[in-house]
Amino acid sequence: MATPVHFDVVVVGGGTAGCVLAARLSEEPARTVCLVEAGPDYGSFGDGRWPDDILDGRWLATDSHCWERDDEEDRSQLRARIMGGCSAHNGCVILRGAPADYDEWGPGWTAEKLTPSLDRASLQLVRSASKSSPPGSSRSRTLRERTRSSIR
Repeated sequence: MATPVHFDVVVVGGGTAGCVLAARLSEEPARTVCLVEAGPDYGSFGDGRWPDDILDGRWLATDSHCWERDDEEDRSQLRARIMGGCSAHNGCVILRGAPADYDEWGPGWTAEKLTPSLDRASLQLVRSASKSSPPGSSRSRTLRERTRSSIR
């Protein structure tokens, strides 16, 4: 017979919110926290166990890690069965807002202040694309062209 395990808190669902909640709750050293996720946890990136379709953030990984759904054609509510939830499953998209919108956020959050961070994020996506697509492929070329035009 297995020995029962007890936790102070059980967080059900290892999506973005569940992971953050479990991490925050576990900051108290005396509190034991169990995070339960229906899908796999591939560990750290360096372990090399993450599947290619999840690692390529430019595309939706619709053929794996999805909860079953009634309408196979409806992509609007894809829910992921994987540690990290839909944040690990969905495509990576950078959409810049209108500069005037950022300027309304308040001190330190202006378009001028945020532009370097948005540029870094765009360039990181291009670097990621070049690692997973053959040089000169239409996928990596299109992404680089779109990213360069958004930075100008």
